[in-house]
Amino acid sequence: MFKAPVALTQLIRPIKFRLEITIPTFKSMWMWPEEEKVSSAHIESMISAAIHEIYRRKKDISPYAMAVILGAFGEALSNASEHGNQSQTSKKIVVRCWFGEKGIIFSFRDEGNFFKKTKNKKAVESQTILPSTKKKPSGAGMLLVYNADVIYVSTRQNTLYLAFTDVLDKTAEKETE
Repeated sequence: MFKAPVALTQLIRPIKFRLEITIPTFKSMWMWPEEEKVSSAHIESMISAAIHEIYRRKKDISPYAMAVILGAFGEALSNASEHGNQSQTSKKIVVRCWFGEKGIIFSFRDEGNFFKKTKNKKAVESQTILPSTKKKPSGAGMLLVYNADVIYVSTRQNTLYLAFTDVLDKTAEKETE
């Protein structure tokens, strides 16, 4: 069984459902290896369906909440491929999801060494945009990731954790009004 840091799981307890997906690294969000029959859109669609199914007792999750959650999810997945695994298609990304009574936690573990650099870990946890190392501007996608209520990086596990608690609370509040 896979585990998230206890401090994070306490935020969303009790946990209702866990999901783990291992996917290949892709060169860009839209260009998966030819032999793979899955795309980032398929993965996001699966996560969206899981969220709606698990939280259906809260009626519909607001479109805003879904946009926030899926935007952060997609960007973190893309970053694990591009910056973590350096777009090397021989490497894998493990995505784990914990769906709890009070929120959702996603983790993204790649086979790279991006988070082994202390400055990168600190920058992400403090929600800083890292300067672009490419000719074209980059880094703005992290603004989507920074919508998570809690961001934690484990250098030992080489894993980014995103927790969403507030978005689900706001959805529930709207329904009771």
